[in-house]
Amino acid sequence: MYLEDVTWQDFLKGILQQKTDYSIAFALATTRTDGRPNIRHVGLKDVMSLPRPAPATAVSSTLAHPLTTQLDISTLLFSTDIRSPKCAEIVNAPECALSAWLPETGVQLRIDGYAYLYRPAWTKDTAQEQSWILPPSSKASSESHCKNMQDIVTSSDLEALSRALFEGLSPRTRAWHSRGVPGGRLNDFTSADREAWLQELEVTEGIALQEAARNFALLVVVPYEVDLVQIVSQGLDRRWQWKLLDDMSWVATELVP
Repeated sequence: MYLEDVTWQDFLKGILQQKTDYSIAFALATTRTDGRPNIRHVGLKDVMSLPRPAPATAVSSTLAHPLTTQLDISTLLFSTDIRSPKCAEIVNAPECALSAWLPETGVQLRIDGYAYLYRPAWTKDTAQEQSWILPPSSKASSESHCKNMQDIVTSSDLEALSRALFEGLSPRTRAWHSRGVPGGRLNDFTSADREAWLQELEVTEGIALQEAARNFALLVVVPYEVDLVQIVSQGLDRRWQWKLLDDMSWVATELVP
């Protein structure tokens, strides 16, 4: 692989296509509501470009990587339980960091971006409920990014992907979306509850399945900086960095590994 011949988006898509049995596990770092750092692993589901209205004037750059110029918003997609503590952290402080080590390619990925929550239309009780769960308008650091997300409003691609992801979950995994809040005290539930949790959620259990769907959401990360290092056993290591410009195009620079 020659890093100058691919975009970071195409690199990740290629890795996902090769992983038929599991996704890429990223360490996701966020900030707790009390200011402390927090980290956990999340599985990358897809890399998707979401359309947005084109700006009246596009800002060009002679430094822009010829393969990365685009007006769409590049996103990394994960799934989550909307009740998870990380969701509250993301709404409170959307700036986040991701890191992954891919031993099969000798690549380390580090990504800085903003995270948002998307509730698909098919999971909501009423059409009036917002699809995008965005941070308060007082969060000035992410104001421009929030505007970009509001421009999208909704996406048929996101809707189709979210339904496919939910239906593709095992009954056991789907069942957790209809149980207690992740991270809650287990002692708050009766032994009968815990025994019931040993049973897999069957598709025929309509009420439980509907509740599970209501708690299902997409975690959408919009990167603004991607750092990729390829470590080789012989020859030179390579390192590239992509930065997002105001017009949503990308500029790539080769760095010292």
